[in-house]
Parts: sequence; C-alpha cells; structure tokens
Amino acid sequence: MRKAVPRGGFFYTLSVMKKKTKAVDKRVVPYLGVGMMIGLLIGILTDNLGLWLSLGVALGASAGYAKVDKK
Repeated sequence: MRKAVPRGGFFYTLSVMKKKTKAVDKRVVPYLGVGMMIGLLIGILTDNLGLWLSLGVALGASAGYAKVDKK
C-alpha cells in the first residue's frame, strides 16, 4: 500500500502558504497580540499564566480570523 506524500514536502507547503496569507496576516496578527496581552495580564493576576496565555492567543486568533473577508 502506498503512503500519501505531499508534493514537494513540508517546505513546499510553507512556501504556498506564505503566498496566500498576506491578507490574513494583516487582520489576524493585531488580534493575536491583543489576545496575548490580555491573557498575560489575566494569567499574572490569577497566578495561572499557562492557561490564560494560551486562551488569550486562541481567542485572539479566532477573533482575527472572524474579521477576515471571505471570498
């Protein structure tokens, strides 16, 4: 049985992703940074940095992707 191998491998996939994500990066990165800062602040205040930092990044990324225009 043959295994499914992506054409060009991992680095080919990264180069394809870089070409298609400029518009996404412009919308997602600011929300990602804000989510990280909010998660860091809440994590310091509640003394549970790992949980809140990861939640802040996840919520920031999801808010950023919600703002991306669909084609």
